[in-house]
Amino acid sequence: ALTGYTVAEMGALDLIGRISAEYRRHISGRLERQARGEEVSHETEFSLITKAGDLRWVRTTSSGTVIDGKPAHILVALDITAHKRAEELIREGEERYRALIEHSPLGILYANEQGNIQVVNRAMVAILGSPSAAATLQINLLTFPPLVESGAAAAFRACLDTDRTQSLEIPYRSKWGKDIYARLIATPMHDAGGAVNGLQVMLEDVTGTRSATQALRDSERRLADLIDGLPDGLSVIGPGGTRTMVNRTLCEMTGFTRDELVGERPPFALWPPEHIVAIRAAFEEMRSGKLRSAELTFMRRDGGRFPVHVRPAYLRDARGEITASIASIMDITERKRAEEALRQSEERYRALAESAQDFIFIVNNRGLVEYVNTHAAREFGHPPEALVGRSVAELFPGDGPRHMDYV
Repeated sequence: ALTGYTVAEMGALDLIGRISAEYRRHISGRLERQARGEEVSHETEFSLITKAGDLRWVRTTSSGTVIDGKPAHILVALDITAHKRAEELIREGEERYRALIEHSPLGILYANEQGNIQVVNRAMVAILGSPSAAATLQINLLTFPPLVESGAAAAFRACLDTDRTQSLEIPYRSKWGKDIYARLIATPMHDAGGAVNGLQVMLEDVTGTRSATQALRDSERRLADLIDGLPDGLSVIGPGGTRTMVNRTLCEMTGFTRDELVGERPPFALWPPEHIVAIRAAFEEMRSGKLRSAELTFMRRDGGRFPVHVRPAYLRDARGEITASIASIMDITERKRAEEALRQSEERYRALAESAQDFIFIVNNRGLVEYVNTHAAREFGHPPEALVGRSVAELFPGDGPRHMDYV
């Protein structure tokens, strides 16, 4: 079954001729030495060619004997082809894994449970600024002073003692004076019985990334400070209608905290119940990108109402879809008070002018009447509105030029 030949065929078969060429001389030599009575190993492994032309691996045990008065060899063969193929797959897998580690951009090392480094890849050597792998192997992960001082040694010890992966980010100066910001991940390794017998450490130099991240954070903080310092309130509404950001000014304006406002969905706490219909209409118009500005009434946390002027801006994606609406909110309480005071002042002036028995005209710089009181209009025989827009020269033909000079 092993070779594919029948028993009869095996009797006439040149077995040596079926052994693979690279093993043929070796096996022939063993048999010759056995025939001379020399001591040789009883076991050996080789490959042979079956009747079908396939390659099969065998492990043989041989012993000398005498058959019909002639020296002979008894050969017991075990088919180990599957075992050999498994070994080859394992070897290829180990080679691929070793190549993967060696060419990894991350620094990788293996250390035993005493902290002695056994294997280190090229990236680890480069990241640490080490002159060679051999120099790196001299470091003990558990006792090397810079690792102890940085807290890395404690993480490695915890990995070994707890059988759990440990990770940390630390500023680190290597033995060779290279300063990096290191991201370390230590993973326990196990023997065939499952006991921890070492650890794998992966090292990534995140100095550049951390610098960029810190610069981004600084930029975001400056932008947040700028937004918080704006004189008007700011509210950002996401595409789903949820408020995603407010500035400090809006919080101070309304009395609500940032946490109370961010994350809200309409109707918002700022909307007074009696104005909710008008505000919701403006809100939906803003979400559609059509609102340019609006004057509305908002509500403070204490229930007080106050007028606001809302001016939205829109963020759009590449397709032109609105991704966020940014509303600038101005408290126009003082402006409204000033407008009301002006209106009341104008009403008082108009009442005074209307009760006067003098001719009172208001004329613009082009000599056109903008206002005339009732007493003057009556003298001209027209209602006041009929005189508005006419020129002084027309109303006072004889004195028109002189009045125009006054104008």
